[in-house]
Amino acid sequence: MLIRDALESDVDALSELTGRPRDVLRDQIHDRSVRVAVDEEKEGESADDDGILGFIAFDAQSGTVHVTGFDGKSRAMTRLFEEPRGFGVREGLDIEVVVPDDDSRRVETVKDIGFVSVGDGPRFDGRSTTQFRLEVNEEDDE
Repeated sequence: MLIRDALESDVDALSELTGRPRDVLRDQIHDRSVRVAVDEEKEGESADDDGILGFIAFDAQSGTVHVTGFDGKSRAMTRLFEEPRGFGVREGLDIEVVVPDDDSRRVETVKDIGFVSVGDGPRFDGRSTTQFRLEVNEEDDE
């Protein structure tokens, strides 16, 4: 699995993967750090199967790395979280993510990585969410 920066040409595949509108994903790619996990054997084979296994978008604000979007296959999501974690370790910043409560697959992914619930998050489209936090320290980089 290869991790690389997302490109505007990835928008269609990411829209299909996540069900999100193309313009929202295009804006994320331009406004945030966005990485994609790619199946190296399938990358570039065809427009129908570009090999994208998942994505993660994040930025840093107010002394915290905020994961603003992630989705994909479980193993890809786990690997993709190494990107904001590595950034957080280098910069001395903890990481936060908000996950819809009814998305058990993504909730389990962040818990398995080591995130802990720090309370209710904002409601998105009428859905309740939980805010998760991962505290990082210099030893995490070793």
